[in-house]
Parts: sequence; structure tokens; C-alpha cells
Amino acid sequence: MKADEKDIEAIIQGKVQYVIPLYQRAYVWERKHWQTLWDDLVDLASFHEQNENHFFGSFVTMPLEGNKKVKQFLLIDGQQRLTTLFVLLAILWNKAKTESSTLKLANGIEHDYLLNTFRDDSIKLVPTKLQGDATCFEQIIHGQECTIDNLIKDAFTFFTKEVAKTKITLDILTQVITRSLKVVHIELSENDDPYKIFESLNAKGEELSQADLLRNYFFMRIRDEKLVTDSYNTYWQPIQQKLGNELSEYMRHYSMKDGAMVKINDVYFTLKKHNDKLKTANEVIKSLKDLAKFANYYERLLYPADKEKNQEISERISRLNQIEVTVIYPLLLHLYAAYDSKPQLISEEQFIEILDLLENFLVRRFICQEQTRGLNRVFSYLYGKISQYGNFIEGLKVELSEQKYPDNSQFMYNFKKAQLYVRTGSRKKITKLILGRLENFQNKEPVNVNHSDITIEHIMPQTLTPKWKKMLGDDHQSIHKTLCNTIGNLTLSGVNSKLAQKGFSEKQKILRNGSLRLNRYFADLNQWDEEAIRNRTTDLAKKALEIWPYFGEVQTSSHLTSHDMKGKKPFAVIIMGDSYAVSSWRDVVQKTLEIIIDLDSDTFTQIVEKFPHYVALKDNFRSSRHLSNGYYLETNVDARNIYKFCQDIIELSELSNNDWKVELIN
Repeated sequence: MKADEKDIEAIIQGKVQYVIPLYQRAYVWERKHWQTLWDDLVDLASFHEQNENHFFGSFVTMPLEGNKKVKQFLLIDGQQRLTTLFVLLAILWNKAKTESSTLKLANGIEHDYLLNTFRDDSIKLVPTKLQGDATCFEQIIHGQECTIDNLIKDAFTFFTKEVAKTKITLDILTQVITRSLKVVHIELSENDDPYKIFESLNAKGEELSQADLLRNYFFMRIRDEKLVTDSYNTYWQPIQQKLGNELSEYMRHYSMKDGAMVKINDVYFTLKKHNDKLKTANEVIKSLKDLAKFANYYERLLYPADKEKNQEISERISRLNQIEVTVIYPLLLHLYAAYDSKPQLISEEQFIEILDLLENFLVRRFICQEQTRGLNRVFSYLYGKISQYGNFIEGLKVELSEQKYPDNSQFMYNFKKAQLYVRTGSRKKITKLILGRLENFQNKEPVNVNHSDITIEHIMPQTLTPKWKKMLGDDHQSIHKTLCNTIGNLTLSGVNSKLAQKGFSEKQKILRNGSLRLNRYFADLNQWDEEAIRNRTTDLAKKALEIWPYFGEVQTSSHLTSHDMKGKKPFAVIIMGDSYAVSSWRDVVQKTLEIIIDLDSDTFTQIVEKFPHYVALKDNFRSSRHLSNGYYLETNVDARNIYKFCQDIIELSELSNNDWKVELIN
């Protein structure tokens, strides 16, 4: 078995033919797969001159004997992707041969990529005939109309429409497909069992993971048999045993810790690009050693209760994991290393304070419903920024306070009104975390609130009984809708099944006899109505301010207030360091959206779904502007709301506040 990195041109050019095995499944790609591929090609085309590459997975082949004119290979893995690319190339060939200016390109596509023309126009990819794909595929490759309804025909229709409406030239599209898509080509030897290889790769619909590819890459670079064995046993195997199914995600966070933004499918190429600079086997082993060192910290992040010996640190990491915001892991990997191996940089007390600051930041943003997507970029380069302050804690406070960190008035307002309870998901876990922190506030004997017996309880039940309606009064429906799932009506209990929909006095007796301090509040109350719920809400909000105190300074220039905007108008919007002249807030939002359209069409689609009252395909607005991709933008909006909308879409685009600013003049 051997593996090499190749582009698509190297795979399909020359006297070659790939035969899909009989046991391979039929073509199953659907619109979501085609759209993803097309979006990737459009992105690559926009950076065509910079020679950007995109990892397109692994191809596994095995040479076949019996044909001396053409080198034949069994295509064990990669069928879906290669079939789709051949359909796309056939579309480009069809379109290119209709214009005299692109006839040369058409001939090149036909002779170099689609057909072995010296041998009766044999096609270079032969689908399995048992699955019914062959006829339609062969018709498309030969420029004929597909006479069979199947997914290959649907793919042809989809890409034909996209090619027809794109402004990208046929030549650039062809180059992007054949030269910018990179694959790992794994060629088996005659001693390998292709069916077993195929089974291990595809029995569960899975391909080689990013971690699998990296493992092969590292040990192919080392080569020496003894060094391979020693380094595998010393470094790689322990990493794999520690992290298991989390290995690829660890690789992603590891590759992001120094400031890179890395998608899960680009982990291999990101780390490979970094390690390609290494010249010797010993340098590669040193890189493996570093990977193993940080894997130890990652294991402690994943399983703090079992792997972190320091109880205070373990508890804090467990709470951070309850919030389920793993974007902080790249930063925590660095901080763990500094704490673990360089105590002069971060002491135990400082590390604990840093973990408290992160919890503070995330809880306040959660309560105020700030999106988390934009934090990916923030935390990937945050260690480098706070290192420059000389004091990690002060640096962290300054940097985080500039990332939509809610002040006390915002936090108090939202803490009182937020609908915190949902039946399932991460929101429920964070609500339990908040209640747990309130329970153990200034408690010398903290309770393990994560015990499975302890659950969230509604004092006023989720379904009102006649007795509860009477207690709440004539306005019971409105009170219930407004306050049922707010913090003031929620508590923790180990006897949830006993409480159910009982009246307040019955619940009061049960809660009074429990061990949770949070429930002592109810002991002397006569009733549980709107006033009582709001009073408890205020009491808990004051405690929350002590648990998660505000650490920010004054607002930065990237956070404008209504006062800042009054009597002023924008003259420039700065996006990722580039300045664009504007003369109105309408110009600001239009320019921001146009940049996002160019950067990431997926994000624009999400903006349309989330903000249909601002952006839509049909012009149903009172006043609008036409965007470059055919959509319309509502412009009958005041400056304050435009500014808020821009901040929301910037965060949705995973950019930070520092990536987008507006400059004003009087």
C-alpha cells in the first residue's frame, strides 16, 4: 500500500481507466453534496490567482491486470466524488465545444480527462452496471441526453444550471476542478484484500478520517522501520487511546491554537502544510511529540472529573463543558501548557481565575442571547494577543470585554426576563449550571448538583391546574406565559416526581424538608404569584452579579451607542482591514452584505433564513436596494437597527468585532 497527495488532473490524465467494483453502492450524492462542492469550487475560483487548494478526501485504488493499452484500476473508495467530477467536466466540455473561442478547451477536456480516445473512445470511469448507473453516465460522458431518471441525471441537471448562470469562465472552472482539488491517493498492492479495505472504509458510510490521513502522513515521512515502531508506540497509540472518536476534533483544535481558522475537512491539509517544512525524521517525531503533549491537556479538557487531579480546576472545566462552547479549547490548550510546564507564566491561582473569567464571559453572553459562532475566530488567536500584555488575566479581561460582553444593566435586564428552561439540549444544561452556581453560592459544603437525581423543577407548573389558576388570579394566562420558564420560577430538586403539578403549599412542604439551600427561600412564603416570582427573580439576579461580576472597561469604538451616532454619519466601513468609502448607513449594510456574499455564500443563505425582514429574494420591502446576487435589501430602517443588524451578520459570519468597524464624521 502506498499513499500520495495528488490533484484530480494527476488522477485522471493519461492512459487510465477506473472501474467501480461490483460490490460498490450506487451513486447516492444529493443536492446538499452538489451544493457544497459547487460552493467550494466557486470559492476556489475567487482565489484562483493565489493557487488555493481544497482537500477533497481520499481515493483508494488497486491496479488491475489484463489491459496493456490502458492502466486499469479498481476504484475502491472515492466513487461518489469522482463520478460527480466527471459529470461536471462533461458539462464544461459540452458548453465549451459550442463556442469557437473555447474549442481548444473542449478538445483538451475530452482527450485529457474524459476519454481514452486512442482506444475506441473508452471512458475513463466505468460505473458498476449492476447498480443501474452505467447507461446514464456513459450517455452524459458522450454528450448525449440521459434517458434514465436517477441521481446522476439529477446531478447533471443541477450543475448544468449552475454553470449556465455563473460568471466564472469555463477555463478557470476546469483548472479549479483538475488542479485545486487535492486528494490523498492510496494505491493498494496485489497482496491487499480490496473488499476488506472497502468494507472498513464504507460499511458505515465513512471515509478515512482526518486523523487517519495524518497518521499515514506522519509515518510515511519517518520511513525508518524502527523509528516508525517506536514513535507509533510512544506517541500516536497513546493519543489514539486517550481521545478515541474525539481524535479528529482534537487535531482541529490543535491546528487552531496558533490563530488559524480550520474546518474539520481541512485539518489534514493544515497540519500537513505545517509539517511539510520539516526535513528529517527526527523533526517529524518532534512534531508528533508535541501533538502527544497537547493531547494530554485535551484529555483533561474532555474528562476533567477523571483526568484532572486539581479539584478546583476540574470543577471549573466541568462547568465550562456544560456550556458546550468548545471554541475555547484552542485557547485552553495553550493555557494548560503554560500552567502545566511553565508555572512562572501561570500559577494555579491564576489558571483558576482565568477559567472563572471564561465562564463569566460565556454565561453573561448566554443570558443576553449573544451568538457563539463568531467566537471561533476570537479564541483561535486570543492566546497570542493576551500574551502581549505581560499579565494573562488583565489581557484576557481587556480582549474579552471587546467581544459583545454584556454590562451589568444588560445582564440584569436579560437575567430577569430570559426564558431559560427548555426540555432538552444545551440550553437546559446551562440553565442547570446557573441554578447549581446559585445553589452553591457562598456554600461551605457545596452540593454535587450534576447528580442525575437532581433536576430542574418549576414551582408554578408548566401546565396550570384550577388551584394554580386561582392563586395567580384573573391574569393567570399572561403570568404563566411570561414567567413560567424564567429563573425566578425555577429551582433544583431531587424529588421532581413527587412535586409534579401539586399546589404551592404542598410543594413548599416537600422542598422545605430537602437538603438544597436554594429552596429555603420558599419556607416562609404564603403564596406563589406574580409578585413572589418577580421578587425571587430580583434576589437571584443580585446573587448572579456577585457570581459573575462585570470585568469590562468602557465600551470600545467598535461598539457604538445611539449617543455615538447622534448627529453623525458614516464615511467608511472597515472590514477585515480593508476600508470602503460610504456616505450613509444604507451604504454600510449593503457593502457589508456584498463582502459576505463574496466570502461565503452559505453564511448569506443563513442570513436570509434568519433575517427575512431584512433580506429576501422577492422585493416586498417598502424601500430596497438590489444586491449583486439577485436578492433585495430592506433600507427603510433607522441607523441604530442597521448597526445592530450588521453586528448580528458579522457574528454569524464568524468574524470578530475587530474585523468590522464604522468610522463616523459630524
